Amino acid sequence: MQIQQLKDIGIVTEQLAASRDFYERLLGFEAVFVSEWYIHLKNGPVELGLMTPRETFAAVPAGGVWVSVEVASADAEYER
Repeated sequence: MQIQQLKDIGIVTEQLAASRDFYERLLGFEAVFVSEWYIHLKNGPVELGLMTPRETFAAVPAGGVWVSVEVASADAEYER
């Protein structure tokens, strides 16, 4: 698989506000989007999502992570 770009990485946490504070205060991130269940942070070109476990994401428990990658053809990678 040839990954073209790392698109999205995030952390699933019950401690949304505390996690935001940690990444802002200690690592220099800035919140660019904030909702009740999701915060998107940015530090230069690096972006990070923080999400609470929700009913629609029940398969990802607190303490889980997600990584999204971009490839030339998702269909070809699925077949492979």
